[in-house]
Amino acid sequence: MTTETTSSCPLEYMSSPKFPKPVKELLLWEDAKKSGAVLFGATAVYFVLEKSGYTMLFLVPALMIVAVIASVVLSFGARFLGKSSMNVKIPELDDTGARQIATHIQYAHNRFSAVANKALSGEELGKSLKVVGALWVVAQIGKLFHVLTLAYLVVFTAFTIPKIYQLKKPEIDQLLVTAKRQMQEYYKVIETNVLSKLPKGKAASPKTQ
Repeated sequence: MTTETTSSCPLEYMSSPKFPKPVKELLLWEDAKKSGAVLFGATAVYFVLEKSGYTMLFLVPALMIVAVIASVVLSFGARFLGKSSMNVKIPELDDTGARQIATHIQYAHNRFSAVANKALSGEELGKSLKVVGALWVVAQIGKLFHVLTLAYLVVFTAFTIPKIYQLKKPEIDQLLVTAKRQMQEYYKVIETNVLSKLPKGKAASPKTQ
């Protein structure tokens, strides 16, 4: 008996040439110390923001002010003591990096546009209902968490799910195949009993001269 495989998974997407290699190494914990430090830092920032009551819009400029003042003071102190001053450089974005970012944005935008156009046209009612259902789920999640908590959950998920999938790939693939098969069966029932009885959008007829 052949085992059905899923069409997409986190590791397949992360293995594509378009996915940044440093991000992949970070999320797959190839350098455990670096990944742990980033996740710990994100967790610390989240709890500080959550408990302090300050907003990100206040803390980011405040921390930048502290960084600028500290850099200037250290630079003047080094000159006063006759030592070489600090040479702080923010890395610039080269043409290759800019093109990669533009490619990612274009790809995401085109996929979103394709899905949105099909959902808004109503020509494929099943896809429109899927989009409505997904938006409803997002709305319900939004009622439970505010933006900061959602952002942290996204970061936490990005640092845990790919690694767990890498370690438990066969078991997770089997669960995904079973879930996908059940969802397809449910969708067929809905399509037969509901969607097939609804009027479909008419294609535009060609103009006659």
